[in-house]
Amino acid sequence: MAKNGKQRFDGRSFWSDKTDTLTAEKDLDKILGSAVNLPLRYWKPGFLFFGASDHILFDLTEGMFPRKRALHGTHPVYSLKKLPDGVGFKVCPCSSKRPFSSSLYRYIRKGCRLRYTGYEMDRNSYLLEKLHFPIPSEMAMRIRFKGQVPERCIETAGQASAARTR
Repeated sequence: MAKNGKQRFDGRSFWSDKTDTLTAEKDLDKILGSAVNLPLRYWKPGFLFFGASDHILFDLTEGMFPRKRALHGTHPVYSLKKLPDGVGFKVCPCSSKRPFSSSLYRYIRKGCRLRYTGYEMDRNSYLLEKLHFPIPSEMAMRIRFKGQVPERCIETAGQASAARTR
């Protein structure tokens, strides 16, 4: 560094092996705040993504996820766990409507700030975990990364949790 505070380049610094370049492999936590489309190899449990097509979710859940008449309807998906041998991720769709078919369910609480991006949830988002599926890699690259849901933002509700509070 020169006396005036500006970095001076010479042959040794130019050809040095030392690099300060951010890479996903070693600096993922620093990069995730600006990531939009995230390859599957960088996914972690608890990641939330927006933009999964309702029609594709309908197909991947064998018709169990309700599709709307709107041609371009989308819903979030939540990453549950890595599949064996790193072949992908098991995910579930999310909905702003409570799953009436489940006596026990989990949801992401409204107001939760997601890790890495600071995105704030504008409503409760219910995890439709009974409709889980392995996400196809081509779909994974089309959905938008919104952040990682902190465990403290996952609430459990339903009959079993009501029985615990008595």
